[in-house]
Amino acid sequence: MRKITGHTKLYCLLGHPAAHSISPAMHNAAFEAQGHDGVYLAFDIEPDEFPQAIEGLKAIHLSGMNLTMPYKRDIIPFLDELLPTAQLCQDSLSDMGIQPQDHSITILGAGGAASAIIAQAAIDGVREIRIGKRRNNTYDEALHFAKQVSDLTHASVTVFPMDEEDALRDAVHEASLLINATNVGMEEDLRTPVPASMLRKDLIV
Repeated sequence: MRKITGHTKLYCLLGHPAAHSISPAMHNAAFEAQGHDGVYLAFDIEPDEFPQAIEGLKAIHLSGMNLTMPYKRDIIPFLDELLPTAQLCQDSLSDMGIQPQDHSITILGAGGAASAIIAQAAIDGVREIRIGKRRNNTYDEALHFAKQVSDLTHASVTVFPMDEEDALRDAVHEASLLINATNVGMEEDLRTPVPASMLRKDLIV
């Protein structure tokens, strides 16, 4: 355990849940390898405590934070500045050598992570993006977001009900790049949103 002093900088992850995250192990290992005097912790914050948590962390001059579900959008009102690309959110596949504009994308989920990928993919020139969304009380929000992205870019962005098997099969079949941005995989949830029978060897997942 490295020495922590009054000069040690604090970084953290905020989420609900957060205890399962490997972020502390990953970032603390990186700090140690780089000789950075910092410590990274994970905080499980109840939704009704989120505003107070953010104000408290700002007051103690937290050096940096990451956010996971369900706070990826909730943080926006507390930010001092939002870059233009971040107004639609952003993400990148370039580190994996994948050029999104070369692909037809099907993305499952329409939350913060999905919105980031969809918006940046459209900005980067992807022509066709299909969003898989469960038919629930936020389905119309996904439709509105898809139209907004389509109107601001040259991409065709559509929404399909991913809880309908035929619609899901068609969207996966038409895609060359499939992205899971649902909350499947959190904690002990080991389901797959796409049956193995729908996958194929040339599909990038």
